[in-house]
Amino acid sequence: QAGLGRVRAHEILGNRDAQRDDLTTLHTLADRLGDAYRRAETILAQARYHWQTGDYAQTLETASRGLALTNVPPETQAALLEILGQATRDQGDYPQARAWFERALALHQTIGNLSGEASVLDLLGIVAQRQGNLAEAIEKQTRSLALYRQVGDVYKQGHLLGNLGVVYWMSSDYAHARQMFAQAVEISQQLGELRAEIAHSGNLGALAGIFGDFETALARYAANLSRLEETGDRAMYANTLGNHAYTLFELGQFEQALASADRALAINQDLGRRRGEGFVQHTRGLALTELGRFAEAQAAFEASITLRETLGEQDTLSDTYGSLTLLYLQQGAFPQAEQAFAAARRTRTDQKNDEYRRNFNYVGYLLHHARGETSAALAHLLEAEDAMHAMARELPAPDQPRFLNAVATNRQIQQAIRAHSHRIEVRLVRADVPLGRKLTGDDYVSVTWTLSQPGDDRHTPTTARRQHILRRLLSESAAQGAAPTDDDLAKALGVSRRTVLRDMEVLREVGVELKTRQRGSQ
Repeated sequence: QAGLGRVRAHEILGNRDAQRDDLTTLHTLADRLGDAYRRAETILAQARYHWQTGDYAQTLETASRGLALTNVPPETQAALLEILGQATRDQGDYPQARAWFERALALHQTIGNLSGEASVLDLLGIVAQRQGNLAEAIEKQTRSLALYRQVGDVYKQGHLLGNLGVVYWMSSDYAHARQMFAQAVEISQQLGELRAEIAHSGNLGALAGIFGDFETALARYAANLSRLEETGDRAMYANTLGNHAYTLFELGQFEQALASADRALAINQDLGRRRGEGFVQHTRGLALTELGRFAEAQAAFEASITLRETLGEQDTLSDTYGSLTLLYLQQGAFPQAEQAFAAARRTRTDQKNDEYRRNFNYVGYLLHHARGETSAALAHLLEAEDAMHAMARELPAPDQPRFLNAVATNRQIQQAIRAHSHRIEVRLVRADVPLGRKLTGDDYVSVTWTLSQPGDDRHTPTTARRQHILRRLLSESAAQGAAPTDDDLAKALGVSRRTVLRDMEVLREVGVELKTRQRGSQ
């Protein structure tokens, strides 16, 4: 028992060399003692070590050997089944993984092992999440968290918070996801659990990247990579390196992104981590496209598609088909682009994920726009804009401008909206100019007003559309430091001053702040 305790301590601290040495010693002792229970426990620890270091073939062989032993306690049998499920899951065979986990769950429930039941419910939730069944994932992992709280297992509560954070992330509930990851980091730090801390910190880095805070993301990845080099945890190192590569791509550092992705790809291929390989091949395709290496980019996307089809990861598969569509568009290969986009549409399953919804519809806009199909193009563009703003609303207000301006796809969507808008430049009085004195040229500022843009016609009837545009003009004036008069607004809208006053009264009743040069509103 002391030896197994040492192995567990090294596992928590991420000291893989010491963990491996102690396992060798334990295996020798168990063989000498001829104790079936000790032998099974040692095999379980060895299987867990192989899984944690990414050696899935050895994991499957070792765990299967443990199950074949006679007189193995049901708790150990269930734990070996869990390890088999985890290794199978990480190789992308989700149906087989689910089957292993269901067998383990039945064993735990039979013997009344609440902790074991909680563990398997969590694992089943991960499989459901990867298959796109987010509601099932939340249900199973919420049950798991409740069981861990019931038995008072703080370590596993931290682990579960991290996994639930991923599901909420996939559900576009970013604020909730970030809160859970932060709590999980705090718990893992309190317990000295290095591997878990790195995993949760990496998830916070990935969220920061989605929000456009690339510097924070890179800082987390760099710190984690440095620590992982010391632990020998190649699987997590490859995962972190892949996220690092994608963030470099978002920053426009395409050569560096490709170099990091290539390194991550080699490790993933060596370990047989097909899910990681599919992600990294996607990133390689993105970087190679930007570098103008189109044939290599196509090969990378096709490799990612093959892997993701095998894994059954529909939404990530759809995203890769979308990126392949853009690659073909850049080359003017319209028939191939149309085929790739049709595949992207066919493989979409989770319409609730705003990130995937944004990406898919922006690709649809570019494809239809290139074909001169304005109506279809604008429909996709508006859907992309809606998804972008839905993501922004999940962030604290101070973080929203960075998200909208730092993320390349968001900038491109807004540029496209402006390109299809009618904008004019007007001279308005600055908002800080006091009333009641003669105005000079220095009291005016140039302001850009958007008189029409895609989506205005969704506001009906005409009165509602005009009030929508009026509200936008007032917002744009305030953002540019100006305060228009009623006459300025009436002229821009092509209506009478009396109509503008009636519209502003309607807006005032619904709480819109009206910053105009009217004495009553100052």
